Amino acid sequence: MAAKKSPPKRKETKKKAPAASRTPQAKKKPAAKRPVRRVATRVPGTAAVEKKNRELALLAAGVCDRFRAEEVCILDMRAVCNFTDYFVLATGASATQLRGVGHEVEKAMREQGQQLLAQDGREHGRWILLDYGDVVVHLFDASARDFYQLEALWSDAPQVRLPAAKTQKRKST
Repeated sequence: MAAKKSPPKRKETKKKAPAASRTPQAKKKPAAKRPVRRVATRVPGTAAVEKKNRELALLAAGVCDRFRAEEVCILDMRAVCNFTDYFVLATGASATQLRGVGHEVEKAMREQGQQLLAQDGREHGRWILLDYGDVVVHLFDASARDFYQLEALWSDAPQVRLPAAKTQKRKST
């Protein structure tokens, strides 16, 4: 019988490190720590500031009602979140009406010295958002309002009472 041959042994070679690690380098400095970004905690304002914010929300709701938006309501967000004081919600019958109402709200707020911080949705016309910091205006078409249901999402936020004409859904003629 013939003796079993074992496979030839491979010559062990030292694997080379990647080219980047072969270059001489100075001691690496530890990466600088980035400051931790903290979410601003809302500090309650003075009574005058809080009154002004409420009046701005009522102004925006009044403009929505004047331009025939439906189901206008204001949510007092101060107790449930730290990024705004009031949400103003309104429903429009068409994208054209929503854009018109949004334009008029902007005009009224600008007259009060309020700067628009952010806006979104104007090109689509289903949900227009106007952010004034302490007051955020949401203008929806009917299907978007039913889908997102912000009143249910923020059900812990009390609603601000509006005059009767502003709280009723208009009857179409």
